[in-house]
Amino acid sequence: MARPEKPIDPQAPYAAFAHQLRKLRDSAGSPAYKALARKTGYSVATLSQAASGWRLPSLEVTRAYATACGGTEQHWEEQWMIARQDDLPWFIHGGAWSTRPPGPGTAANVTDFLDCLRALKIWAGDPSYTMLARHVGMWSKSATADALAPSRTRLPGLGLVLEIVRGLVSLRRPGEAFGEAYLTEWRQAWVRLAAVERTVTRRLAVTPHVIPPQAAGEVSTPKALPHTSGRTVNELAAVDEALPPPVRDLTVELRGLFSLLGVSTRRYARRRHLDASTLSRYLSGRRLPPWGFVITLIDDVAEQRGSQPLQETVARLRSLHRAALMSATTASSRVMLLEAQVSSLEELLAKTVKERDALVEAQQTQGARRRTA
Repeated sequence: MARPEKPIDPQAPYAAFAHQLRKLRDSAGSPAYKALARKTGYSVATLSQAASGWRLPSLEVTRAYATACGGTEQHWEEQWMIARQDDLPWFIHGGAWSTRPPGPGTAANVTDFLDCLRALKIWAGDPSYTMLARHVGMWSKSATADALAPSRTRLPGLGLVLEIVRGLVSLRRPGEAFGEAYLTEWRQAWVRLAAVERTVTRRLAVTPHVIPPQAAGEVSTPKALPHTSGRTVNELAAVDEALPPPVRDLTVELRGLFSLLGVSTRRYARRRHLDASTLSRYLSGRRLPPWGFVITLIDDVAEQRGSQPLQETVARLRSLHRAALMSATTASSRVMLLEAQVSSLEELLAKTVKERDALVEAQQTQGARRRTA
């Protein structure tokens, strides 16, 4: 005789969901977990834990458990999403929204847009980044994870966003025709918010030779973070003179920026979720960093020093970064070069849309004046 299950603790975070699963199993005649395991392909422990209340099972496990007990996939997808609602943005709580993917139409700012993108991931069954990376074209797993990271505050690139949207919808609805209207909705929202983001806060910072003094006659001193074990920029190996000139020029600029933080490589690597050895390679020229690392470093220096950012600085560093990529011959460098070209096109698109909107507004204002004249 099978051992009876432990009672569900009322304080368990997913107690209500577990009660529903157990009730469904009881209505199916209380099949043994070994029988369910043979039918679903999941282990006894996984199925038993799904109905324990302490952890929310994955959507795949939920579907398998429910259908093996006679439940319908759509109903249990909705129940799973209701159980996840504490993790969802406010604008998708409640309602039978699971039958269609959440869109960015309600996004009033970048934070809302990113919340919508994360909600779409949950709608698709919250797949792992490894699984999602197989459906996002040339984009890497790390790029995908960074775009969906809870700590992110800026818009990811348009190309990456559209590939993530395509990938998530195809994961949830494999084989179905993709709705271009839905993709257009994401594209239009991105362009609209990108124009606002670039107007309000440009991705700018200062480099060592353009930082103004804090006051007349006063030398600006960076506020150093508490030092921990690990090498500072002065303790890194010297830049190899044999490096290609574009790579050497970029590396020297990055080291100059990093020195302003007054922090060890190990501490900064932890702060930015990087491997310390990878950071050291970026700062020695042995590996070319992605543009995302460069702009993050620029922003960190600007934030710490509180200096007025300059557009010329970012433009110059972008030019150096692109020249370094063009001088490299590795496949990863060629991919980063393509990503940089896509980013430039996205910025041009956002700028064009902004100019168009300003022109339309001016025409409308002029027409209204003529009518009232």
